[in-house]
Amino acid sequence: ISDDGKYVLYVVENDEGEENADIYIYNVAKQESTVIAKDVVPDSVVASPDCKTAAYVAGYSSKDDNKLYVAGINKEPVKIAKDGCYPMAITNNGKNIIYCNYVEDKLFYYNGKEAQKRSAEVKGSRVYVNCSEDEIVYERDGKTYCYKAGDAEANKLYSSKVDYFTSSAIN
Repeated sequence: ISDDGKYVLYVVENDEGEENADIYIYNVAKQESTVIAKDVVPDSVVASPDCKTAAYVAGYSSKDDNKLYVAGINKEPVKIAKDGCYPMAITNNGKNIIYCNYVEDKLFYYNGKEAQKRSAEVKGSRVYVNCSEDEIVYERDGKTYCYKAGDAEANKLYSSKVDYFTSSAIN
């Protein structure tokens, strides 16, 4: 559900198998749904806070053979990365996307034009991003790190992994 309650982004698995689903955006005021993407990996979908844009994986063959796309209302799907990439966060306009590349174990920031490496050696599935997308908390080798935009390297927060953050923990 969008931050203003006007849209709902949801995923429906289709009949072609568990790795195939379609992404819909429901407009509450108009009471209508629009398909924005087909044949996506269901658990890969990340919605923007306003639920008008999504980043997702499609063309899945294996963890290291897939494609990362962004699509939205009145926006055709655009491929932004391939081979092992998985979305983590997306801004309202869909221009900025943070994603992990599991082949290289690196975190990237896509600014609408090009991808920039944000941090090296990201392992584990827990990645948290603050609202302004300038701080990223993640696990690596059982320890918890924070990467801040502009830093050369991430800073270690804890000598163990953190299982859960609330959104206020990194805002």
